[in-house]
Amino acid sequence: CNPLSFTSAQTHGNSKAGQNIPTSITDSSVSTAYAGRVGTSVITVRGVSFAAVLGASGATDNSGGDVGVNNASALSTGGDYGKSGNGSMAIIAQSIGAGGGISRQHLTNFDQSQTSVAMMLGGFGESNGNGANVTVTNNYASSQSGWWINTNTGSGSVAILAQSIGGGGGLGMLTESTAGKGGSANLSIALGGTDNSNGESGFVTVNAGGHIQTSGAQSEAIIAQSISGGGGVAKVVINAASSGAYASTGTPLTVSSSSTNVSASAINGLAIGARMGSNSTDNSNAGIVTVNSKAAISTYGDMSKAIVAQSIGNGGGIVDVTATNLNTGDFMASVNMGGSAPGTVGNVSVTTTNTMITTGNNLADGIVAQSITYGGGSFAVGDWGATFGGGTMNYLLGSPGMSSSPDASSVAVTAGSITTGGYGSSAITAQSIGGGGGILNTKNEPGARALIGGVSASAS
Repeated sequence: CNPLSFTSAQTHGNSKAGQNIPTSITDSSVSTAYAGRVGTSVITVRGVSFAAVLGASGATDNSGGDVGVNNASALSTGGDYGKSGNGSMAIIAQSIGAGGGISRQHLTNFDQSQTSVAMMLGGFGESNGNGANVTVTNNYASSQSGWWINTNTGSGSVAILAQSIGGGGGLGMLTESTAGKGGSANLSIALGGTDNSNGESGFVTVNAGGHIQTSGAQSEAIIAQSISGGGGVAKVVINAASSGAYASTGTPLTVSSSSTNVSASAINGLAIGARMGSNSTDNSNAGIVTVNSKAAISTYGDMSKAIVAQSIGNGGGIVDVTATNLNTGDFMASVNMGGSAPGTVGNVSVTTTNTMITTGNNLADGIVAQSITYGGGSFAVGDWGATFGGGTMNYLLGSPGMSSSPDASSVAVTAGSITTGGYGSSAITAQSIGGGGGILNTKNEPGARALIGGVSASAS
């Protein structure tokens, strides 16, 4: 079975979007990744390199159209139960202005001595365009109450992803696994446009019934987002059977994140630089997000929330990183959640009438509902199976240059029975944030943190 089989519907402006930036190989001993003002680039000596830009470049003005998906049947992705189908989403519905779409790569048994990832979700060079309205209706009639969405075991296998994005972006994903030993990893991820690339986003509505079940890590049941200023969803999963050896010589970890650029370098351990928010100085408005669910929902993987609903002005979205059995080096990250300009955001409403269970999962909330001006969203990183040395984590949840901001809009949650398990897994997180920020979750954090606004949680 094709591990990337899915049902998708999307519209986006500008045909040059979604380009891959070529990989450069040198004989340096350090792998590096860069994402920012001029796109992305990666360098590795050996191992895996992945670089992608989802967004237009140059002075363009192209908008996406309305997207509607109405499914009245059972959906199953990823093959037979017990078989992995990484990235096998059941429904993807996106309307994107200023270019973007989907970039996914799954690798098995590649050399993991070094993994270098650079993703930029958002336009640059004054590219503009609006996202339109997105509506997904899945088995919502009473006669369809017994019908299923089932994404079997694969990581990053979201059941329903619905997004309206202005300013470029979409879905970027890398999953890799090996029966051998893990090495180092460096990740640079930017969600939101640069150089005054911008755009408004439309209304997003999801009506879900029947049964929804996901089994892998980073496999939410429902994601519904309206994001102006660029962004979307970025997911990275790195799995190795055992930890590799520590490299006794080489350059230490380095990371940086700013309003324009992020970078990371590593020879041991994990280095992450992330920016979630646009550096555009122009206001951009996000739309209303509504989720109505009478579905029975079960998720079984780490970072696999039941429902995420977000309206974000000026860039951001969701970043999830899972690393298992890297080599036993240090851990360092710099995460900046907040953009340079405000933007009116829409109300966020989540209503559920059936049971939701995130069974035994770590960092897996039942419901996350957020309305955020100045950019941000949800960031999570977890490492399993490796023992890290020292390191630091620097967080900024909030705009670094906020002057004045419109108020965030209302967030309303009406829920039935919710059961969560594992650490960092709230039943309901509902936030209305003016000034940028959101949620930042980590596991095995070695150093201190600083934060402004939003929620930060860690476990070790």
